[in-house]
Amino acid sequence: MKGFVIDASVVLTYLLKGDKEFVSLLKKIKKDRFELVSLELLDWEVRNGLRFSLENKDLAIKLMILYEQLPIRKLSLSSGLWEEVLKLAYQQKVTVYDASYHVLGLSLGWEFLTRDEKYERRVREIGGVRLWG
Repeated sequence: MKGFVIDASVVLTYLLKGDKEFVSLLKKIKKDRFELVSLELLDWEVRNGLRFSLENKDLAIKLMILYEQLPIRKLSLSSGLWEEVLKLAYQQKVTVYDASYHVLGLSLGWEFLTRDEKYERRVREIGGVRLWG
């Protein structure tokens, strides 16, 4: 099976702004048997993003429930991949969070989708990352 790795910036844009491109991606995944994967870290980042993006607690809870229904498989990084994450983070002067999603994508041979323009610019020469949207 083929798929994409996504980070919290992609998910939060969908939840908070109704990203139509993400809806199209969800349809493509179902139709073409693609898979969306991410890290367990995504759960924390999405919930934190909702907390600090919304004043309305009830709306944040509803969006959290919607998030939990998305077809995203969460993975853990093996200890060997964490070394690659730290190397990338130091070399490119990026966060371990961002580098971990990217390394997951590279390890699977799948494209990492992000809405983080700054990150995408810093790592463009490495490849394996696409600015989504």
